Amino acid sequence: MNQRLERFDFEFTDRFSKLDKKLDERFGTIDRNLAGMRQEIDEIKETQKNHEDILKTEEKHHHEISDRMRMVENYTQDIEIDSNNLREDFLKLQSHSMKYNLIFGGIPQIDDDDHEDTEAVIKNFIEKELEIPSAELIQFQNVHRLRKRRDGKPRNIIARFTNFRDHERVPCVRKSVPNKLKSKPQFSVNQQYPTEISNRRKALIPKLKELQRRGTKASLIYDQIIVDGQPYNPSREEPPNPIHNARGNYS
Repeated sequence: MNQRLERFDFEFTDRFSKLDKKLDERFGTIDRNLAGMRQEIDEIKETQKNHEDILKTEEKHHHEISDRMRMVENYTQDIEIDSNNLREDFLKLQSHSMKYNLIFGGIPQIDDDDHEDTEAVIKNFIEKELEIPSAELIQFQNVHRLRKRRDGKPRNIIARFTNFRDHERVPCVRKSVPNKLKSKPQFSVNQQYPTEISNRRKALIPKLKELQRRGTKASLIYDQIIVDGQPYNPSREEPPNPIHNARGNYS
């Protein structure tokens, strides 16, 4: 009986020892795995922190770049404004230098450039066609024909007056020029402007005529339509009367 108990005790102790050893090994493995997981978690946290730092740095760089872009855009806008202002000032200076100049159109050229007395041609035109007396007394700094026209019409003549008073004698009568030249549409008399200003003025002519047809006192000064002493503003125009329009539809 004692031998059996001793044997049982031995076997139990042996099995328990083996089980304890296996458990130690299992727990050791778990501890190692946990340690590895902790290390991996720490590495992930470190990587995440590095990424956050990188993102913060990139975000800072992004804001810096955005600020620089805004500065560049503002600087570019300022340059564009200054450039436009300088261009407008230059156009005004050009226009001022041309204030003594008139362009006469439609006057036939009888002789070639070497033999034509262009000044005499202009004086004759002013006196005969525009009916301005004593045109022979008008003095010019320079009178010459411009380049050949593509439409085959006579080359325009540009005349630079010596005295602005003489220059104004023609514009003062120019209000009646359309009537005097009504039966002679081949002729024209215009103040000289830089090409860009001339193009602006041409673009405004249809609106100017429309306003004048409606009885509005409007005039074209430089590159603006002037109405009642103020630059014309389309947004200030009163909208059509809907009742009036409705009646018109039934008439």
